[in-house]
Amino acid sequence: MKKLVEQLGITRLCKSQVSVMAAELDEQVDAFRTRPLDADPYTFVEMDALVLKVREGGRVVSVHALVATRCQRRRTPGDPRRRRH
Repeated sequence: MKKLVEQLGITRLCKSQVSVMAAELDEQVDAFRTRPLDADPYTFVEMDALVLKVREGGRVVSVHALVATRCQRRRTPGDPRRRRH
């Protein structure tokens, strides 16, 4: 915590201030972790990276590929959240 607050430009911090900051962070983290995921605009994105060996210019080199997959809930015609294009 000391290094973190120093990076923020704070030079002195007492234990009670650290406790207050931690409690506020706990509330924010809890709100994020317990948010509903069935409402817009949440989309599931899965990402992965591959390292492949390929021939290039007569030699074998490593190349990197990023693979991203997007999944979104399908909306029915009567869904009020249905997007119009």
